[in-house]
Amino acid sequence: MVMRRKYAPFISVTLLACLLVFTSVFLFMDGDDKVASKSIVMAKLSTTTMESIEADDETPQTLWGNYSKRLTVNSAACGGMANMLFRLAFLFGVGKRLKRKAYMYDECAVDYKLELISYFPNLAGLEFRLEDRNYTPINFGELDWTMDDFKKLENASNVDTIMVTGQYLQSFKYFHKYKPAIRKVFRPSKAIQAFIKGYVDNAFPNSTSHKLCIHIRRGFEGHYMIVSEPHFTLHAAQTVSDYLKESLNISEVDAIIFSDDRDFARMAAAAIMNKTDIGLAHASVIMNRAEEMSMAHSVCDSMILTSAGSTFGWWMGYLMREEAQKRVFYNGLMFKERAKNMMRQFKENDYIPPKWRRIQEFDHEVFFYSRKKPSILY
Repeated sequence: MVMRRKYAPFISVTLLACLLVFTSVFLFMDGDDKVASKSIVMAKLSTTTMESIEADDETPQTLWGNYSKRLTVNSAACGGMANMLFRLAFLFGVGKRLKRKAYMYDECAVDYKLELISYFPNLAGLEFRLEDRNYTPINFGELDWTMDDFKKLENASNVDTIMVTGQYLQSFKYFHKYKPAIRKVFRPSKAIQAFIKGYVDNAFPNSTSHKLCIHIRRGFEGHYMIVSEPHFTLHAAQTVSDYLKESLNISEVDAIIFSDDRDFARMAAAAIMNKTDIGLAHASVIMNRAEEMSMAHSVCDSMILTSAGSTFGWWMGYLMREEAQKRVFYNGLMFKERAKNMMRQFKENDYIPPKWRRIQEFDHEVFFYSRKKPSILY
């Protein structure tokens, strides 16, 4: 879970055009000269990047469905955009399963409405209300990372409107069955698609290397989740790069760094180029959060989640191309030691999708650590 961050909700068409013009100049000007100059000529537009998202005849309203009974969630805790995506995906998946029409309510949901729909237009099929009291609360989903028993909701089939009391609902099992449709729900707007295509065309021309994306979360200070550490990031990048070269029989691996701390992203890019045999590194520092997430889904061939407790990083990995899911690598160390009491809520196999691979650091080296073994969470 993350604390809420404020962002400018919209990028106008004019600003998008300006960003396309100035992207290459910005990259040369920003950060270490070596990083910037290499970044601009690095990465690929490979045969697997920038997947086209086909238009279809399905409207946002038909995508979400129209049922007589209703379902909503408790979003009072609000949180960041990725926390909201978990609630939205929960509503979609569970709404389909129970044949209930989903809606969001309260100030937090309405506050996010225009921003989210501007990023992901298919969310226009979901109703947002400022307030609502005409529902029956059902105690469900109180353990943040553990799937609850659906019988609790199925036994309330005679209730007209259910409000699920859980606030975070961070298990992929609530909606994994509907993953192709979830991809449609979070399909980026045409403006975002155009921006990303222009960004990739300008920043990564004619490159065919494998793109290893690395998500870094630094904003967990004071939180019970660990932050991404420099030593783990560096060692994980080298370990995973070596594995990719051997397992895929490839010679070129480049890195793209995403982070909530953009200075740290630049530092990580410089360290990765100077201290590993990864060819080139690019710190993504000018995009908003929806653009970064959408770029990860279409451009990344592999992903390292250096702090798997980051829900933003989680969504980056989850909506990557399906073929790439087996190349999502996550740090098995998730909690700070003082947060042992939080672990009672945590079931790793309910939070981490089945194809992802666990990596862990021991004595300043990063190893692949079988998911069949017990978690070492702190």
